[in-house]
Amino acid sequence: VDLSGVSQPLTITDRIEDMAVLTDVQITGRLGLSQPLTHDYELGETLVSNAIVYGDMFARTSVPFDQQTWTGVWSDQRIGSDTVGQYNNGQYPIEVDNASAIQERWALIFTSANTVNVVGENVGQILSAVSISSDISPINPNTSQPYFTLPSEGWGAGWSSGNVLRFNTIAANAPVWIIQSIAQGEATDDNYTFCLEIRGDIDTP
Repeated sequence: VDLSGVSQPLTITDRIEDMAVLTDVQITGRLGLSQPLTHDYELGETLVSNAIVYGDMFARTSVPFDQQTWTGVWSDQRIGSDTVGQYNNGQYPIEVDNASAIQERWALIFTSANTVNVVGENVGQILSAVSISSDISPINPNTSQPYFTLPSEGWGAGWSSGNVLRFNTIAANAPVWIIQSIAQGEATDDNYTFCLEIRGDIDTP
């Protein structure tokens, strides 16, 4: 390939690895593996990593619901009465993609019969008095693509000021807790750092 635009010199790091299921972990650092290693690894040049396997992850939305009045409470169930107007999510589902959808609760609060404010529990109000006659697509500034797209064809008649459409977006990610445990006693090493690496394949948006 053409490397004329790449700053020189280049440093290449190569690695050989085995992946195996851990069957035993001791406080001494001794590990039991479910299969033998395929290489002889040098003690001073070998790193051991732990992998959390999540499988396929994809962004999605919860089933939207409506309520007559916005109470300011981010509940995942309706508070109070429902509305005359309905949103047809079956035929016109809310669209998300893996890159731009975030873990968020959304409220579309009607300011008139035809306009809404778009409010997120964490991101706050990001659109004001936007018309429901066009698709609603608030932009994620990190990707310059919409957090979600709500098709305008799904709105039924009968909405009024103060009504709310509520739904959640679920991001294509997974939570993890990371705890570093160091045994008591005299320090045997001056380097207790660690790093995280995300590995995965992607073939869908």
